[in-house]
Amino acid sequence: MQQQPWLEFVVADERYAVPVAQVIEILSWRECDPVPGADIFIRGIINFRGNIVPVVDMHQWLHKTPLTPQEDSKILTMMMAGEMIGVAVDGVEELIYPQQEQRESIVDGDNGLTETCYYHDRLIALFDWQLLQRLFYREQDVDPE
Repeated sequence: MQQQPWLEFVVADERYAVPVAQVIEILSWRECDPVPGADIFIRGIINFRGNIVPVVDMHQWLHKTPLTPQEDSKILTMMMAGEMIGVAVDGVEELIYPQQEQRESIVDGDNGLTETCYYHDRLIALFDWQLLQRLFYREQDVDPE
């Protein structure tokens, strides 16, 4: 049985993945308009097909330092709690298909990561999308429901 595909991306030379079903589109890097008073992990907002989309800086979320955009930097547009968000990353790698037996649970879920897997000799951390939603909205004091 074929496993669900995940989209592998890079943040600070580390590999992560999210379920590809959550991804709407991968955008080339574009500057974000700042949002005064927003949480530190909100890089700003972009206009995506007429929608105002907040962009989460995954460097800031995971490593507490802002992303420095490079040529390969991307913004993943995704659905979170019924709303579109952007996720700023260093780069996008490929679709992966981690098998259940390749996955290993990790204890620290404070940033939305609950599993790792070795895929083609690469260690990749997998985001639990529902947990990430709850954490993201908890940080903003918003109910995700």
